[in-house]
Amino acid sequence: MLDILSNNNYSQLFYNSESVSHEKRGKYNLELNHTHYIFFDDGTRNSLDDGEFAATLAREISRGARRRIPLITILVGGTLHALYEILNDLKHGVPIVVVE
Repeated sequence: MLDILSNNNYSQLFYNSESVSHEKRGKYNLELNHTHYIFFDDGTRNSLDDGEFAATLAREISRGARRRIPLITILVGGTLHALYEILNDLKHGVPIVVVE
């Protein structure tokens, strides 16, 4: 699993909720009720390829957990690229919820 998901070109980053809880223009706030976050970066800007990495990461985390972690994809809006991601999720047995 680690061989698939590792990216040795970037340093490991740690965030705590106190360092990101203040609103800053152009930044995102983290949900304070969550205990863990996973951030990834493929090194490009506006890449459409991050969906495959995210899907692989989610499946590997789910498989490696002591208790099964359910996966679900929620589609709100989307592009033609989103259809590819949905097809990929369906091929891997991930249920899809489409919000109009």
